[in-house]
Amino acid sequence: MYLIEKLKGIIKIYIRSQKINVTKNEKKCYIMMAADYGNIGDIAITIAQHKFLQETLKDYKIVEIPLDKIYTTARSIKKSLNSNDIITIIGGGNSGDLYPAFEITRRFICDYFKSYNIISFPQTIDFSSTDVGKKELKKSQKVYHKSKIVFFAREEKSYLYYKEKFENDVYLVPDIVLSLKLKQNQKREGIVLCMRNDKERSTDDILQEKIIKHIKSIKESVKYQDTHIGDKLVLDKETEFKKIIDVFRNSKLVITDRLHGMIFCAITGTPCIAFNNKNKKVEYTYKKWLINNHSIIFLDSFKEKDVNAAIDKLLKAKEYIIMTSDLKKYYQPLKNVLIKRGDGNGK
Repeated sequence: MYLIEKLKGIIKIYIRSQKINVTKNEKKCYIMMAADYGNIGDIAITIAQHKFLQETLKDYKIVEIPLDKIYTTARSIKKSLNSNDIITIIGGGNSGDLYPAFEITRRFICDYFKSYNIISFPQTIDFSSTDVGKKELKKSQKVYHKSKIVFFAREEKSYLYYKEKFENDVYLVPDIVLSLKLKQNQKREGIVLCMRNDKERSTDDILQEKIIKHIKSIKESVKYQDTHIGDKLVLDKETEFKKIIDVFRNSKLVITDRLHGMIFCAITGTPCIAFNNKNKKVEYTYKKWLINNHSIIFLDSFKEKDVNAAIDKLLKAKEYIIMTSDLKKYYQPLKNVLIKRGDGNGK
């Protein structure tokens, strides 16, 4: 029941309350649920979100609040909030019942800060059709409707879902990581496999074995690099992000079924073969924002001949071009809402 969920949140607030270093007088913008864990896709989102906010709200102090500090800092944050302060929630693919801890925390934020400006950065939303999924959706609908939250979807399927299921304002913009500006690199070698091994996976070991066999047959080296580096605390986000990005920007080709595997290719100009994951966020992101990037090939089929043909085609690249600057104009709705909310204009 939601009442029990809410009660647990209140207990966490008062039992383990801690102060944060902000003042009432300064303008503040919070990044709630900021990543400090081993998912480098979420780390990249946090970095990109922080930079986007700094560029858009130049006179604001940007404050990151990690997922495990939301409840303990909530009381202190609320005491220091002004009408033009902004609460943002990290973008990504964690809205729905697949990752319940994120959705429960998102509901808490919207309930506890319901009188304040809340902006959810570009998300994929995915509530299942199970009894659990339907119950969780109803809880979220009830809470979000009473708050000032504005939703940003990062692909069309999620945008239409928000429009159908929620009464809040919703806009469609690219994943925030696609807003990052990185340097190009023309000296590259080898092929990277960046494949899931979790509940979102839709490929199998047999396909990977066939891919590796073909790579060896054409005398290319292969390296394995996931965008998830384990359940560990990430203290230096920039360093961990750079490590992964360097692997991508130094490679001739990346083969991946991770959304941010494909996105890391886009922002580094790296040729990419992208497969779907279970909720198809890879496909929908590709078709909406990256379909004109000819160095990325999306394969809905796992046929060996199609994969091999795509590998051979992309390895012929003579230069590596970053094309994501073309997406800059599509972030304007997000900028507009941030500026409007910063002026003290709510719902």
